[in-house]
Amino acid sequence: MKRLFEVRYGLNMLKFTPYLAKMGLPVKYRKEIADALELMTVWEAEYFRPRFGELMSIEHFSDGDDPPDVVAHFDRGELKIEHTSIDPPHLFQARDIVMKDRFNGCTAIPPISWPALGKKALQKEIYSGLGEGWESVASACTARKKLILDAVGKKTARMPDGAMVLMGWEGVTTSDL
Repeated sequence: MKRLFEVRYGLNMLKFTPYLAKMGLPVKYRKEIADALELMTVWEAEYFRPRFGELMSIEHFSDGDDPPDVVAHFDRGELKIEHTSIDPPHLFQARDIVMKDRFNGCTAIPPISWPALGKKALQKEIYSGLGEGWESVASACTARKKLILDAVGKKTARMPDGAMVLMGWEGVTTSDL
């Protein structure tokens, strides 16, 4: 399924993201659209406007895992954008546990460099407050670099020429969208 949104540079995301939520779009799709628009807004003057011209609309595709997720339409062409998350699965699992439990106390998401944990061990780490949740900067940077290289390698192998990979980062929650 594809959806077309008429947008322009400088779009007020605080007004646009609630509109996406009212449409009933899942958080994943809202994040793909919002991240693409944010990218184009931040890099408008230096990159997008000189190469492509005025932003006219974006099109979102929600038909599985075939790139692209978003196509940005400009007055001088289009840009295909594939959105990918580079967080390891255990971070998604941890966030899901916290959201499903609607826990309102102190929680700790395990560090990115930790290996995947079983559900019970993960719950113990999450709800034990600070637990053992410390990690060195070197470990975190090494883990992030590996995740980036793996994600880009997988995505670019399936993408059309001239497309862009947009990486999502940890820290955006449902309430942000």
